Amino acid sequence: MATVQTSPASPGPLPARFNPGAWEVYISHAQAEAQAEAVAISRALVAHRCWLDVLMDDVSLPAMDEGMACSGTFLALLTPSYFRTESQVREFDRAVNHHHPMLLVCPSHHDAEAILDTAPLSVQVWRAALTPRTVFVLEFADPAAFAVGIRRIAEELGYPTGPEPGGEVDACCLGATDLSITVASGSGNQYMLMLRLQGDSATMTKQNPDGSVTTFKGRAPNRQGTMRLDGIQASNRGAFIMGQLPSGRTPGQQFTLQANAFANGDQTWECTLTDSVQVY
Repeated sequence: MATVQTSPASPGPLPARFNPGAWEVYISHAQAEAQAEAVAISRALVAHRCWLDVLMDDVSLPAMDEGMACSGTFLALLTPSYFRTESQVREFDRAVNHHHPMLLVCPSHHDAEAILDTAPLSVQVWRAALTPRTVFVLEFADPAAFAVGIRRIAEELGYPTGPEPGGEVDACCLGATDLSITVASGSGNQYMLMLRLQGDSATMTKQNPDGSVTTFKGRAPNRQGTMRLDGIQASNRGAFIMGQLPSGRTPGQQFTLQANAFANGDQTWECTLTDSVQVY
C-alpha cells in the first residue's frame, strides 16, 4: 500500500503547556457524525498516544493547537461533513501548512474521494500534488476487518505490530482487553459502554442517546477488586462509577455497577457483557 507523501516534518515539539503535551497521533474528526468512530480508533491504537478532543480535559483552541504541534502524525477521519466543518478545515490547513505527516482514514460506508471533492481550494491544491495518495478504509461493523485495518495503520505509523492476527499475541495489544457492555439504568434509560482494561488501569466511554461520548478513567485492580472510574470532562467532574466486573469474560454475564453523583442522582446500572476482545 502506498504512503501519503508530504514534505519533511517541522522541528521537534514545542514545550508543553497542557498535560502531557507529547502525542504520536492527532485525530481530527467531525464530532457530530464521527465521534464514536474516532474514539474506537483511539482505543484500538492502544500502544500509541492519541490526542482526541473528547478524551482531553482541555479542549480550548490553544490546547488543540498544541496537541497538533506536539503530535507526530495528523490523522484525518473523513466523513461527509468533515470539510464543511470550520474547525476541521482549520485543523487540516494547519497540518498541511506545517508539513505534518498525514494519514487519511475513511469508514467503509463513506466515499473518500467524494468527501475530498468537497474540500476547499487550499486542500485541493495539496490533494493534486499527492502522487500517489492512500486512504485507509476501516470497517467499524466487523471487528476482524477493523483489526486488520488498524494493523495497517499501525504499520504505516512505523510501530511494531507483532505476528499476523491468529498467531501469537500481537505486540501492540500490550494485554489490553475491550469489553462491550449494555446497561439498563434505574431511571429506565439504556446505554452502551466500552471498557478498556490494561494492566490495573481502566478507561470507559459511555455512548449517550444524543450521540455524544462521556469518558471515565480509573483503576481496576484485579478480578476480585472494586473498580472505580471518575469522570474526566468538565460536564461530569465529580461523577464516578464503582463495581466489580464478572470474573469471566463470557458474553451474557450480568453484573451491577453503581453510578454516583450524576446530574440526575445516584443510579444502579444493571449490566450485561455483550463482547470481550483484544484489539490491535
